[in-house]
Amino acid sequence: MAKAGEKTERMTRALREAGVRVTRQRQALLRVLTEAADHPDAAELHRRAQALDDTVSLATVYRTLSVLEREGVIQRHSFEQGGARFEVADPGHHDHIVDIDTGTIIEFRND
Repeated sequence: MAKAGEKTERMTRALREAGVRVTRQRQALLRVLTEAADHPDAAELHRRAQALDDTVSLATVYRTLSVLEREGVIQRHSFEQGGARFEVADPGHHDHIVDIDTGTIIEFRND
């Protein structure tokens, strides 16, 4: 798996290539995405990004997620227990299991 700095650079490059300005607010969101050990939804990403920069809007989160997903640098997952969850795209394949009691998403590799 790529290091946080490499992931951030890949996402920054994808935004710029898509003609999207990399603002301070978007940089906060990119940091949150690269540091996330879980699979947060848009509302949770917004909450975490606002902790870094209180000017981050939910609209910015959704627009940025849309561009990053379209450019293939993040993945959107839809699990039965709720809305879309996001993670930085990993070049290696991995699967997910959702604990139905807690909602915890567990990653694993199974060749």
